[in-house]
Order: sequence, then structure tokens, then C-alpha cells
Amino acid sequence: GLGFLLFVAGATSPSSTAAMAYHNMSLFVVILAVLDEGINRGEFLVRCLNLLILWLLNHGNNLQTQRFGVSILIMLFSLLLIWNYRHQIESHFVLRLIVCVALAFDFWFTLPVHLNGLTVTLSVSVQAVVMFFLMKLSTGNQQALWEHNVQLEHLANHDRLTNTKNYGAYQKDVFNGFGVARTKQQPLTLAILDIDHFKLINDAHGHLAGNKVLVDVANLLKKVLIQYNDAYQLYRTGGEEFVIIFPDCTDTEALPVLNHCWSAIHNTSFSYEKQQIKVTISVGATEIIDMDKSADDTYERADKSLYISK
Repeated sequence: GLGFLLFVAGATSPSSTAAMAYHNMSLFVVILAVLDEGINRGEFLVRCLNLLILWLLNHGNNLQTQRFGVSILIMLFSLLLIWNYRHQIESHFVLRLIVCVALAFDFWFTLPVHLNGLTVTLSVSVQAVVMFFLMKLSTGNQQALWEHNVQLEHLANHDRLTNTKNYGAYQKDVFNGFGVARTKQQPLTLAILDIDHFKLINDAHGHLAGNKVLVDVANLLKKVLIQYNDAYQLYRTGGEEFVIIFPDCTDTEALPVLNHCWSAIHNTSFSYEKQQIKVTISVGATEIIDMDKSADDTYERADKSLYISK
């Protein structure tokens, strides 16, 4: 919407300098949207369509020319590169700068001579690309902001001690997982794991030893899960309790994975300052059933199974 308003401002501006600035800002806004982090394929295609519409509006009656064809091909190729290498481009300011300026170069140097509210000469095209470069250069702190946002998101969703996902992330993921399972008629299995007699570990070896055991147990569980499916997610939901979400997985299919988790911990001797600490875990697991109104019903049933296990 903002890109279109800026286009209208450029098309109706009496000043050629102002028209060039407005058209450039319109292009800048639309390209910036294409480079947004974390958008899915549908959102990306909508934003590409916005850029294509802006391209068509500016080329006007010259859509049959060879110049326009070359311009569109370069633009589409650039968008394909952006999508295929989006993770590298999103996190690297220099790459973002190169991609943006390349699109601006393609835009300004293939326009018809008579643009809406502006006569496009070689001098105007050069000035416009330089202006666009400076506009993009001024967003250089986006890189630091992007990295800072990634760090904040990680801190918000991960337990600081074990670096597993936390209870807040679990609530969000299990809500989404439950909805997907219901909509797509897929299974979903929930497992609760609890370190047995954890208070005795703290009493006998100290709380630092207990923290070390928690970290090592979490790392071992993640190591086991990744051998089966990277969709299986581990969460520390409190104290010595962990939860595993198995999307699109029945309890029968999850059982060998849970047995592997149990045996891996049972057969591992954890160490802290030359002290060898043996631990075991109890596990309760269940699959969602038709009677479950929410993921809380599934969790409650898994919790009862955990009690029986202990």
C-alpha cells in the first residue's frame, strides 16, 4: 500500500527531482518487503507480485519492447536467487546491499524515456541508483538488529541452563501441533520424562552437580531424538521434567524412541568433578484421542502414565 501511494505521488509530482525520489522510495519499500526475514513461500509470492505490479505500472505502454522483456527476466532471476539463498542473504548485509542495488539498476536502466512525471535520462538513472544505494546503505544497522532479534527469540523460547526449548515454547508448539493433528487427521504423541530421585542427587552431590546432570541428560536426549526425526522436539518444562512432542507419530511408533532414550540414560554414567553419578528416568506417554478437547487433556493422561511409571 505504501509503495503504491509513493508511486502515485511520483506520477503526480510537478518536480522531476521529487518524482524520481518518490519512484525510488516506492521501489525501495517493495524490495525491502521481498527481503523480509521469516516469511513463507505464499507471503514471498505475494510480495513478488507487488514488485511485478510496480514494474508494470512504471513501464506503462512499453510492455511489448525487448527492453521490458530483458528487465522482467533479470527481475525474476533475482527473485529466484533471493528465495533459494534467502537465509544467507537475510543474515549478510553486503549480500542484501548487492541484491537491492542490482534490482534498482535493472529497474532504472530499463525504464522507458517518458516515465510517469519524469523524463528518464542516463543522468537520472545514475542519480536514482546512487540514491537507492545510499538509502539501502543507511539501513546497515539492520544486520545487528537482525542478529539481536534472533538472540532475543532464542532467549525467549529456550531454557538457559539446558538450551532446550522452554515451557513457553512448549505451550505454543503443542497448541499448534494439536491443531494440525486435528485438521489433518494425523496422530500426535506426547511423552513426559522425569529424572528419578533428583533431590537425592542435589543432596548428595550439590546443586551444581544437579545442574550438570540436567544439562547432560538434555544433550543426550536431543542426541537420541535427532537420530530418528528432527521434527521430534524436546522441552524442559520445569525442574527435572522434560516433554517430547512427536508430531504425526503414533504411541506405538514413539515407543522404540522412548525406549532408546531410557536405555541411553540408564547406561550412561554422568560425571561432575570426578564424581560418577548414575541416574534413571521415568516416562509417561500417550497419543491424542477423539475425546481430547485440547492438548491439556493429552498432557494430563501422559502425566498419569508418568506417575504409574515412577
